[in-house]
Amino acid sequence: MRKNYGGTSWYLPMPIVFVSTYDEEGRANVMVAAWSGIYDCEHVYLSLEMGHKTTHNLLLNRSFTLGFASKHLVGACEYVGRVSGYEDVDKFHKAGFTATPSTIVYAPLIEESPLCLECCLVSCENGIVIGKILNTSADERVLDEEGLPDLSKMDLGSFTVCKNISPFFLKMSHIISISFSSGYLFAFFSPLS
Repeated sequence: MRKNYGGTSWYLPMPIVFVSTYDEEGRANVMVAAWSGIYDCEHVYLSLEMGHKTTHNLLLNRSFTLGFASKHLVGACEYVGRVSGYEDVDKFHKAGFTATPSTIVYAPLIEESPLCLECCLVSCENGIVIGKILNTSADERVLDEEGLPDLSKMDLGSFTVCKNISPFFLKMSHIISISFSSGYLFAFFSPLS
């Protein structure tokens, strides 16, 4: 027997990513996004409001980076999710991020993020952004013995719009922290050992 919920957005877990760009003055800008994913083996997609400063910047420069959010970035996640880049041009640094210029695209990398994708803009129509992944880089602290990213070392956050966190996730993980921003729930999970 199954229970129907109608058309929900329960595509779980959804990673929380930081979308980073440079503005017209060359200042690092960042926003938090959860409506994102892999489009195919070489591309990512994002669903962004056209009015965001970050959307303006990525259309201007045709490039961006995606940094995955881990538990130690929950405060930064909440901050960049609440503050507009139009209101605060220094929110990247106020969030506590260190900007490292990408050598692949014209966009900053977030040093504190365990995994980053460097992307060029392919298209943006009605807020649906498609980017081509040109490079992926990982913090050496999250690599395994073979030099590959180890998911268990990343403590990545997950985004949900559910009113209650699923008992499935409670059984599968420890909730590290929960943050509420703009009516959405950001839950950071750590797998059980």
